[in-house]
Formats: sequence, structure tokens, C-alpha cells
Amino acid sequence: MSRILKILIISGHGQGDPGATYHGLEEQNITRELANILAKCFGNANAIITIYDQSKNAYKQLQAGNIINFKNYDYVIELHTNANSNDRARGCGFYLHVTEEG
Repeated sequence: MSRILKILIISGHGQGDPGATYHGLEEQNITRELANILAKCFGNANAIITIYDQSKNAYKQLQAGNIINFKNYDYVIELHTNANSNDRARGCGFYLHVTEEG
């Protein structure tokens, strides 16, 4: 039997920081919607999915000293989106949160 993976999903921005905006869309809302969809995609996978408190901004929380213990997770996925007035913003990016173990 394979081990159970622990996955943390963080939605970018929030707590007064909308992130990228365009035509009334805000990154904070899009990332929250995406996080919820992504969590459902794991379905019956052998994993425990945790969505970071979506009323908070993880970056602001870290700066305030509220440290997230990434060692509690096998994978941490932090979501961000793009907005651009010329509709040409494309691609994807990711943050790699490295623990002491690498």
C-alpha cells in the first residue's frame, strides 16, 4: 500500500491585496476558485488535501510572523494568475518552498 501524500494548496493574495486585476476580475478571487477546483481534481487519490485559509494572504501572514510549517506537507502548491490589459499575458509560474531537507 502506498503512503498518503499531504498536499497544501495556497491561493495567492487576499486580505486587502487583490493581486493582478483586469476588467473587474481579481487574482485573489480567481486563485481561490482555481484552488477549490484543483482540490476536487485529486478525487480518490491517496492524499490529504489542505487548502490554506482563503480569508488570509499567506505572504502577509508569513511577514507577520505566522509561519507555515511546510515540513508538514509533501507538496505545497501556491497559485497565482496573470491579468494584462492587452490580453497577451500567458504562461504559468510556481514557487518552490524548500525545507531544510531539500
